[in-house]
Amino acid sequence: MGLAGTCVICPDWGGEHLCIFLTDFVNDRRREPKTIIVNVTSWTVRKEQTLILYPGEHPFIIKKSVIAYDNALLLAEWQVEHLLSNGKEQPSVSEELLRKIGEGLLRSPFTLTNVRDFYEQYSQNIGKPEK
Repeated sequence: MGLAGTCVICPDWGGEHLCIFLTDFVNDRRREPKTIIVNVTSWTVRKEQTLILYPGEHPFIIKKSVIAYDNALLLAEWQVEHLLSNGKEQPSVSEELLRKIGEGLLRSPFTLTNVRDFYEQYSQNIGKPEK
């Protein structure tokens, strides 16, 4: 089973957020396995509007929410293992929602350059095993 689409509840200073792994592990330029994680946060007029999510798009989403692309991160295997062992696993997102999240990551003016570059270079590997 791949990592792309896997969801976990991650606690932070602002409460609990649904975190979504956008890609399976893919080797970066140093041949170190990495993945991208994004988080869902409550919608407000001041939050980024690139991708708005509504109740029903995932069981954890019970009110209007957004993907916080400014918080998207590249994670190493040990960081993912820590999140999965300490977070509360949730149902995976649909392939359609995973695709929309990826498209939003590329469109968002708030996505960090290294995250966008990684996704652009390796997005063809989503759901495919590493060769």
